[in-house]
Amino acid sequence: MPTVISGKTGTISFGATSVCVTNWDVSIPTETVDSTHTCTGGLQDNVAGITSSEITCAGPMLTGATYPAIGDVVTITLGNSLATPTTIYEGKYLVNSFAYNLAVDGKYEFTINATSTVV
Repeated sequence: MPTVISGKTGTISFGATSVCVTNWDVSIPTETVDSTHTCTGGLQDNVAGITSSEITCAGPMLTGATYPAIGDVVTITLGNSLATPTTIYEGKYLVNSFAYNLAVDGKYEFTINATSTVV
């Protein structure tokens, strides 16, 4: 089961542009690699393999603002609350999807899904 972290504040930076994030979730799964051998007494043995992360974040769409496109590599910095803007997660991500919708209060909101990358 992946580790899941969530929070309320952050930014997405690409080029000289930054966009505010008001809600986010990070999922951090780790693959397991079967390392069973003759000395494990017939019991399966596993070691940690590749770890990755996937982020889903949302925020308000502002008139005239620029937003990342699908395929962009962005830096995402995430915090834990508006009252305490402490960075608790940061990394480079490849944008997989971008969507926007009309929220209940009549304002547009964007949602981005991105996967970790080292590019």
